[in-house]
Amino acid sequence: MCNNLGLAEYPACPIPPIYFAAVNIGIVWVVAPLVALLCGQDNRLVLSSYSVVSSNALVHILGSVKVGYTPGLLSAVVLFVPITCWVVYISGELKGVGLKGVMMYFVIGVIFHVIMFSSLGFFARGILSKELLVPINLVNTTSTFVLNWLGQGLWKKAKTSKRE
Repeated sequence: MCNNLGLAEYPACPIPPIYFAAVNIGIVWVVAPLVALLCGQDNRLVLSSYSVVSSNALVHILGSVKVGYTPGLLSAVVLFVPITCWVVYISGELKGVGLKGVMMYFVIGVIFHVIMFSSLGFFARGILSKELLVPINLVNTTSTFVLNWLGQGLWKKAKTSKRE
């Protein structure tokens, strides 16, 4: 990632290692389980966590097409793509999700990555400090759930207004 941003490779890369831990641990070990606990019977909210996995697979696969093998490609192909296919299949079984719902989840994952990569780009250009990089991305890890939750409300309003 450092090289893609025009920075030196580790250990000379200025991106703090805690950044990667904060983003990965934040989304996988904190936000996803918390959402699973809080969603009750509405399993659709859990899908917000998988929106990051799905879009991350795309990022790694397209990145490897552009620059050759990148770390994360193996995970993307072996884990993320099959998980994404499973989630799309399961989403079809969930009441009220459908293809539009799956696309909403994917867009949420793309928004997550745009914020993440933008903050890294600003950091690499000296616009964003190291002290702000990690907190911004910790907040970003919760954005998938918040956007999904807001999207669910808008989705329900749109369906209700169509019936009236």
